[in-house]
Amino acid sequence: MHAMKIITVSFVSLLIGVGIGWHFGYTRSNAQAAKEVGSVLEAQESGDAVGATFAAEAVRCIDAGDTQKAVQFLSYPIAHYWVGYAVRAGTNSQRLKVRSYIEQSAYTNQIVAA
Repeated sequence: MHAMKIITVSFVSLLIGVGIGWHFGYTRSNAQAAKEVGSVLEAQESGDAVGATFAAEAVRCIDAGDTQKAVQFLSYPIAHYWVGYAVRAGTNSQRLKVRSYIEQSAYTNQIVAA
């Protein structure tokens, strides 16, 4: 009877240990995933904010009748994309498509070309 009691206590302890380990392992990985997603969303928002700033400044220039300056402001995000992605487009169809579009714009606009 004493051996049965030891086996039962050991089995219950094992189940509790597995349950606690699973719980903390599961919740910790979920917390880490949420943190990583938050970082990605913050980076995306930061990039969107920069783009919106350049676009707003371009609109202000257009309203003031200075379209060349507006094109210059709109060229900054184009240049940023070109250096960051289009130069190393590889076989990425999205990058190749945008790269082609930028190249076409550069043929007709000296500011974009620069």
